[in-house]
Amino acid sequence: MASRATPFTDADVERLRELHTAGMSCGAIARQMGRSRSTVSEHAKRLGLAFDGPPAEATAVKAATNREMRADLIRRMLRRAGAVLDRLEADTYQHRITTGEASYIVSDPVVPAADEKALSGAIASYMRTAMEAEKLDAAVGDTDGRSMLEALADGLKAVARAQNPVVGPDDEPDG
Repeated sequence: MASRATPFTDADVERLRELHTAGMSCGAIARQMGRSRSTVSEHAKRLGLAFDGPPAEATAVKAATNREMRADLIRRMLRRAGAVLDRLEADTYQHRITTGEASYIVSDPVVPAADEKALSGAIASYMRTAMEAEKLDAAVGDTDGRSMLEALADGLKAVARAQNPVVGPDDEPDG
């Protein structure tokens, strides 16, 4: 005599709702719950849950998580850009010189041109990353046209030009 499947309990219904809200597929939920795909599909249909795309709650949670991650990325990129700029603007510039197997830390009153170019490029890269992340979160219909980050980037470029008057507008990285 064949055994009947274990009845679907209230706890199973709650778990099905949770997993569906988390954006899991019918098959993934079935594996997670140890049930057949048809059982999960049948109970989901009774509950009005569809598997034709991610549920609205899951999509909203994912969007909020992505916004938080982008905000963190923006903060980190701005901190890095600021730290590099602080290094460029310090009274003395410390850098490492390696000759053969020996390595020395040297303090110079000015930043060597090659180092300044590399560090300015790093600042520009950090700023571009931050601006791209900010653009993703920009409000639709915002007619301001310029963000705080764009203004900050322009300020950093002006500082870089003032410190190294040899660098012209054509030498700046695209942004």
